[in-house]
Amino acid sequence: MGGSKSELAPVESCSLDRAGTVEQRFGLLGCTVSGRMRECAVLTGSHAATDEGVAGVLAVLSDHVLGEVANHPQPPGLLPVTTSLSLDVLCAPPSTTEPLVARARQIGAGGGYVRAEIGAAGRALVASAAAWMTHVPARGLPPLAAGPAVGAEVPAPPVADVLDVQTDFVADDGRAGGRFHALAWTNQNGTLHGGVGACAAVLLAERLLGRQGTTYRTSHLDVAYLRPLGPVEVELRARILHRGRRSGMVQVLACDGEGRAGLAVTVIARTRSGRDVG
Repeated sequence: MGGSKSELAPVESCSLDRAGTVEQRFGLLGCTVSGRMRECAVLTGSHAATDEGVAGVLAVLSDHVLGEVANHPQPPGLLPVTTSLSLDVLCAPPSTTEPLVARARQIGAGGGYVRAEIGAAGRALVASAAAWMTHVPARGLPPLAAGPAVGAEVPAPPVADVLDVQTDFVADDGRAGGRFHALAWTNQNGTLHGGVGACAAVLLAERLLGRQGTTYRTSHLDVAYLRPLGPVEVELRARILHRGRRSGMVQVLACDGEGRAGLAVTVIARTRSGRDVG
């Protein structure tokens, strides 16, 4: 997991660590930067107390901390955006009351590839994540400025209730449809937070895989960010690519009102016990 926070000085508060942001409402706090290293923590709480919520919360944390690495320094007139994100969930968090800490850094001199490790202090690694970044014209947006850190909020309900992801149908042919509204989950650019979009996709994928009574735990996801999604109702389209005795794979598209895909998410989940199931 690398060095402790004391080894990361000098530090700079996170530009998004302010009241009312998606990150703050998802329990993220203590985001600091030093050189090419970024450290951030998340209070998991009861919204990640079940298997259904863990991977989604880790996706929000990963998307944020990896993106913040690319924000410092930020080239003049350009805005860093994530083009793809991968996440491996190695085990369940050891506690819902102990923060999980993510430490991320740029890999290589180009700055386009960033990687993070997530775990509790003194405990085993919980997850690892990586992302590819690119820079686009900022289109008049002011550079991100560091603001005063605020206390994080930990949603009391499970994350599925926090996002209010609705399942419209689950078909016998391995398809499912759902939706949620992105209005409450936009970033500073007015578009859907990439981690939240991945979180919603994971929720629908796990519901689809588990409809026959088998409990699956997400172990891996790949997210391709195809185009920004605005503050609209997002349609989720899921289909099973594989459902075996030990694992399953689901592809989920998150689409705008015109049916254009903004995110393509591949979710791999394993059965809880690891034993053969029907």
